[in-house]
Amino acid sequence: MGTDKPSMSEHQGALTRSASSPDNEPTIEFKYRRELWLNHGHEWLYGDDGEMQCSSCMKYGVWDYKRDDLEKIEKAVMLARMERAAKQLADLGKEP
Repeated sequence: MGTDKPSMSEHQGALTRSASSPDNEPTIEFKYRRELWLNHGHEWLYGDDGEMQCSSCMKYGVWDYKRDDLEKIEKAVMLARMERAAKQLADLGKEP
């Protein structure tokens, strides 16, 4: 009994193709990287000339959301969001 599900390597291959499809549509990976970059919680993002960079993420070992390893980016996003949540909780405990 075989399955029709694509293998993990087929998934990874689909995600590592160029940033645009033949129809000049962004790939799923590019859209995912852009979403992580835009919504990870830091301000002062650099996006000129199609770049997706965040210098605040350097302390997590990444800064280039367009080129850095996706697993490292996901870890940096998780850490940035946790840091933001901890700050918000700390701010709740302060007297007005």
